Amino acid sequence: MEKDVSKNISTGKQRQNGMYYTPLPFAKKALEYIERTLGGNWWKSGEYRLWDMAAGTGNLEYHLPKDALKYCYLSTLYQEDVEYLQQIFSDCSVFQYDYLNDDTDSVFADTIALKSELKWKMPEKLRNDLMNPKIKWIILVNPPFATASAGLVQGCNKENVSITKVRQQMNQDNLGEVSRELFSQFIYRIKYEFEHKTAYLGLFAKVKYINSGNDDKLRKKIFQFHFENGFIFSSVNFQGTSRKHQFPVSFVFWKLSEREQLEHQKIKLDVFDEQIEKTGIKQIVAENKEKHLNRWIVRPLATTTFPPFSSAVTMGSDRVDRRDRIAEGFLASMRVVGNDFLNQNLVYFLSASAVSAGALSVTPENFEQAMVVHAARRLPKATWLNDRDQFMQPNQELSKEFVTDCTVWNLFSNSNQTAALRN
Repeated sequence: MEKDVSKNISTGKQRQNGMYYTPLPFAKKALEYIERTLGGNWWKSGEYRLWDMAAGTGNLEYHLPKDALKYCYLSTLYQEDVEYLQQIFSDCSVFQYDYLNDDTDSVFADTIALKSELKWKMPEKLRNDLMNPKIKWIILVNPPFATASAGLVQGCNKENVSITKVRQQMNQDNLGEVSRELFSQFIYRIKYEFEHKTAYLGLFAKVKYINSGNDDKLRKKIFQFHFENGFIFSSVNFQGTSRKHQFPVSFVFWKLSEREQLEHQKIKLDVFDEQIEKTGIKQIVAENKEKHLNRWIVRPLATTTFPPFSSAVTMGSDRVDRRDRIAEGFLASMRVVGNDFLNQNLVYFLSASAVSAGALSVTPENFEQAMVVHAARRLPKATWLNDRDQFMQPNQELSKEFVTDCTVWNLFSNSNQTAALRN
């Protein structure tokens, strides 16, 4: 009988900190994939230690056999979760720990002498295991997904959620806006915590860290691990998520001690439905963001003031963000947001300047590119499985017939919101 995962923390606090509890059937499936790499009963040798530093209510470890638990460390942010875990996992080492703030100097200190002077919050047993070169590690984690707002946001303001000591270190490393994400902060510390150790990372996450443009710096500087195996499933399996707006969630098993750029790897994941039945294989392509389609189109300099619109016939001058500029030779404006299916509905034409980030002026010089980008972004059908797939630049010269077909389709598309009151 599977446990009733009671929520010790309020839903508001859970959402604020990006905490979603991993569905037990998929947590069990993850253990099977770990065994594919490490072999069955990997714990019996005594060589491995497992650490889940975002354990929450321990879903990832629930299906581990009892004799494996003595080799496991479970840490979590909230004391109420610690008390719950201690009841369920009496054989584990359970402790309250803020992975993004506690003992960070020990990870990033320059010298051993400095480390020896630190006051530790980490249990001594774990510290000793981390210093033992004979011990191999499994990091099994579903990190929180919360991003500090860069400005005004709708709904819950997460402006301060990612102000941590790890973020300060990431800023010193010039990692840019990705440092605002709690997920990326976990990855950053894990990378340095387990450097020069034999270690594997079993990671539940959205797939954006593998392929999105915003995570490009993270991949280039930090996330260069060897792909072992993994699977993918819909976010609808998580309690509290929307069936209407589904997206892919992955479990990927990485070897941290083998460095390899993601661009050079074939990352193929088994696809599972809600009944935990395999339905296919999905390849996640990691490419440099300079090859993304949204970087292909020329964005002319906008210098002339023009009344901004928010739709075909609606003025947008009351918006705080006006964007009331157009380029010389203006024919229309096109909004191009993001580079994936998630933002498909945010790609459209207007007959005036668009009060929106990502908007650009369509001119005779970039007209054909605009026709291709709009059609390519709007034509394919979006599904939960391709939700975070990236659109790529053409890899060959496009024929005039193709460009003409795109233009004709765009004329009748409902995302063409251009209108004229003359001619």
